Amino acid sequence: MKQGRRSLTMGWPILGLVFASCGSPSGPTAQIITAQILAVRITPEMSELQVNAVQTFSYTTTVGPGVPGPGPPPVWASSVPAVAAVDANGRVTAITPGLTVLSVNFRGQSDAQQLRVVP
Repeated sequence: MKQGRRSLTMGWPILGLVFASCGSPSGPTAQIITAQILAVRITPEMSELQVNAVQTFSYTTTVGPGVPGPGPPPVWASSVPAVAAVDANGRVTAITPGLTVLSVNFRGQSDAQQLRVVP
């Protein structure tokens, strides 16, 4: 991994504070550095589900230095919802045999993986 970048699973707290002297008589003040989301990856990596199976997917992120700021939740999608439907929490339900692409978009970064539903 390159220096200054780290990987994390969403849900774990991250803390990144920088203390800087601002000439205040009360001492240094804390300044929060907002981290940029550099990459998103779907987990687990799986390519096949049986009809009627349910699998919850998650994602990990690679972030730059600092603390990720507030923002919208991830957006999950299935390219062919008739084959496999996905809800806002990454829960996939395999409906009928076929191929679809599962994707997640989070703060401008995205990942996708092909998913085959089998009888």
